[in-house]
Amino acid sequence: MDIEVLEPFNDQKVINNYTFHLDEEIKEPSYYRMLTEVMASASKDDSVSLYINSQGGSADGMNTIITSISMCECGVTGILTGDASSAASAILLACDEAMIADMATMMIHTAAYGAGGKSTDVASMVEHTQKWIAEFMERTYSDFLYPDEFEKAINGKDVYLDADQIVERFENRDRIRLQRMEIIETEEEILQ
Repeated sequence: MDIEVLEPFNDQKVINNYTFHLDEEIKEPSYYRMLTEVMASASKDDSVSLYINSQGGSADGMNTIITSISMCECGVTGILTGDASSAASAILLACDEAMIADMATMMIHTAAYGAGGKSTDVASMVEHTQKWIAEFMERTYSDFLYPDEFEKAINGKDVYLDADQIVERFENRDRIRLQRMEIIETEEEILQ
């Protein structure tokens, strides 16, 4: 007599945990090809961790990383192990979640750049760059810094924060964004 047996179905799911260390100067975009490829192909069940300890660097490299974070389907966690200055601070702020080491620091300022060439070309570049910097500062730091700190930063001064201040600013930013979302939801309900 043959006995029928229920065979189990084994469905395996692979979950990837990717880790990148941003512990040197932020370089040009081509240096981050593997990072951008990983973030582009990561599924919603994967995770990406960025260990950050950098004094900043290239705005183009920073933009590549920030764009990759925004397009990544999975959560990206920024883990600040030391210093997040300049471009590195913007990368940390772009992450979906942040973890801050007890002795971490952050420095925020406007971009430093130079221009050369014909006077009309230099003038055009400066005008374009100033507009870009103003928009970047507004998008990146206006909800994070307190108003007086933001004014200081956009007026060319460096803003230094210790670990407790960084955590406090993240909490404040989250409150501001939550309030903004509640206002939007209320307005949408009114319109319906």
